[in-house]
Amino acid sequence: MDEASSIARLQKRLTDSMAKVSLLERQVSNLQSKNAKQKTDIARMTKTIEALMYEKNKLADTVEWMRGGKNAEK
Repeated sequence: MDEASSIARLQKRLTDSMAKVSLLERQVSNLQSKNAKQKTDIARMTKTIEALMYEKNKLADTVEWMRGGKNAEK
């Protein structure tokens, strides 16, 4: 094999490798974007759950007070 064909073969491999790297970089970027969206969704749901738990506890205290429970003197 002569030197020119070896160089051409190496250039082709390099081009193919660069294309694969580019594809992988796009995939990583897409996954990072999805991850960021999921983190935002989790934070929003956590905040909603905390608000619902607070409201549930307030309602439970009110029901207990109405039944004359431990918080009746408040």
